[in-house]
Amino acid sequence: MFGNGGRNTVQVSGDNVGIISMGASTTNNLTVLPREAMTPVAGIAAPGRTVNLPAFPRDLLGRDAESARLGGAPVQVVHGLGGVGKSALVARYAGDHLGRCNPVWWINAASRADVDLGLAGLAGALQPGLATAMHTGALAERAIAWLAAHSGWLLVLDDVRSRPDIAGLLNRLGAAGGRIVITSRFDLDWRQIAPSVIRLGPLSDAAAQQLLTRRRPAMNRDGATELCAALGNLPLALDLAAAFLERAPYSPRQYRSLLANGGGGTVKPIAAVWRATLDSLDDPLAGEILRIFAWYAEHIPFGLVGDATGDPLPAAEAIARLVAANLVALSDDRTTVTVNPLLQSVVRHSGAERARDLAVTCLSHALPRSQEPSAWPKWRDVLPHVNALAERVEPAHDTAELADLLNPAGLYLLAQGGEAGGMLRRARDAYRRTRGRDHADTLAAANNVALAHHAAGDLSTAIGLYEEVAAQAGRDRLDRAAVACANNLACAYEEAGRPGEVIRRLEHTRDRWIAAHGAGDHYSLILTTNLASAYRSNGEPARAATLLQHVPTGTGWSSATFDALLERAKAQLDSGDPAAAIALLEPALGDARRRMGRDHPVGLDAEHTLGAAYLAHGRANDGIRLLESVLARRTASLGPADRRTLDTWHMLGVALANTGSADRAIQVLQAAATSAAVHGRQDPDAARIRADLDELRRRRAR
Repeated sequence: MFGNGGRNTVQVSGDNVGIISMGASTTNNLTVLPREAMTPVAGIAAPGRTVNLPAFPRDLLGRDAESARLGGAPVQVVHGLGGVGKSALVARYAGDHLGRCNPVWWINAASRADVDLGLAGLAGALQPGLATAMHTGALAERAIAWLAAHSGWLLVLDDVRSRPDIAGLLNRLGAAGGRIVITSRFDLDWRQIAPSVIRLGPLSDAAAQQLLTRRRPAMNRDGATELCAALGNLPLALDLAAAFLERAPYSPRQYRSLLANGGGGTVKPIAAVWRATLDSLDDPLAGEILRIFAWYAEHIPFGLVGDATGDPLPAAEAIARLVAANLVALSDDRTTVTVNPLLQSVVRHSGAERARDLAVTCLSHALPRSQEPSAWPKWRDVLPHVNALAERVEPAHDTAELADLLNPAGLYLLAQGGEAGGMLRRARDAYRRTRGRDHADTLAAANNVALAHHAAGDLSTAIGLYEEVAAQAGRDRLDRAAVACANNLACAYEEAGRPGEVIRRLEHTRDRWIAAHGAGDHYSLILTTNLASAYRSNGEPARAATLLQHVPTGTGWSSATFDALLERAKAQLDSGDPAAAIALLEPALGDARRRMGRDHPVGLDAEHTLGAAYLAHGRANDGIRLLESVLARRTASLGPADRRTLDTWHMLGVALANTGSADRAIQVLQAAATSAAVHGRQDPDAARIRADLDELRRRRAR
């Protein structure tokens, strides 16, 4: 039997996501890698002025000494208190290197996920065609490989909060030909990883007073020294105070009297500056938008609030007033705004519950409705804000509306190979508390928690959770959540070596679904295909072929019909009828390639099966040529150690041996054994490849 006989699992998100086909050979996502994805990164030149940089000051008062120290080492760190001007200093340094370095790329590095998103953005800027063709992890890896292969670039990792989040990146790029500058609010013993560390402190008294008064040189300077001291000589607080004094007829002493919490440290005076500045706007909408923004991450889409209200103009005008007051920063391309984290922390405590709920509503409006590759760039834009919102809300206060964000976001993370269990569990628990344990949303989220364990390889826990959901749903429940759980549980049973339970569960689910929706329903066809695959995996290929004999092979192409046709061809091949499999696959593959591209995993699986059919039908040369082509494309798109790649490698080696090309067969099987070794010596696939390789060598020796 050829093919890997595996299963894909089903992701559920409310009413928007249904069942997808089981089996490593079946999926509803279409990912077509463009040719440029195959180009070695060393041969890719950065487009002219590849820049991602926040607005930077044209001059920095009182920072001449620190500015002179920047640029003296390949890796440098600037750390200090929030509001002390770290990002401004580094942004000015990066701005000075525009034209001398390329790319100049700024990454929010508050978490490992944020670093990956920033690197993915760099990869998309270097090769725009890859942005919708590769997932975040693959794009980040490509960006790192590009940086390692090139020189003359400048990378800024802003607001690093944990050294492990960037340790791997630094290890790989430490000897590369570019420069890395790190900013952080924390002293994380940076000298262990960077030869040059700058601890940025407050401004000198003279520089602080100059910064406070330069916007309005003719102002009454009474109390300026005291005001600067109350603000801790922090550039951010001083700049905000200067913006207020530029608009209002107050002296520094009068302004200080407005700071109800001033004079007792640094953070409280800054908070008072922000409150006083916001009050001076006398704009309730601006205040409400700022409180909404306080729940998000950096780089908030400018139209996020306005788009959700359906009337973007008032929101845009309010944001413009916030920008003018230096309460938010507008990006150079005017598409995003950023709020200082300290300011966010202060304003979250003012009208917190209403602002939190509005933040959820606005983000829900912006959330992609699809997990398809075309939606990946938008997911990368909104995911940091979902993460920030989840981090800032206590789980005990999670609402059903927040769960509506966490559930699909967790599924996106899961599909990208990320850690999603915590997010999905929060969605499940929130649904249980707000909508009840029997609600469809609760069951769907619980199924997705099991799916996260399944994807992580924790099969026993996944089965237990699937069974819990199935018991909660009951045998007679017939909605997408219940059916998806049944499908996933069947998949887990098969991986656990329990084929009888797989078949019983799928037969029961399929019969009830067809009775309710008819045999021509999309999900009926998917369930039928999954059941046929279970029959074939259980050694009943003839039964599988019979079940699928009425699948249409002419018009009405869809991914579900192609999956069913492919499963039918596999069943015919396993039944000893390769001619029938060839007759099915040859005409179907042409249409599939036009629709999915040449490198889609499902199409490659079909070509692999066709190659196997050629070999079984005595067309060895045709089979070998096709398998060689499939191997090259699977290696490029899936990697050399992927089970499907190893399957093709193994089949090709055996085919070469059977046609008398022993030397070449040994080379192919040795390469396959080397790639399979990552799975361990006890791995069944690796053991089979080694056994065939050893046998072939023994035959050569005789």
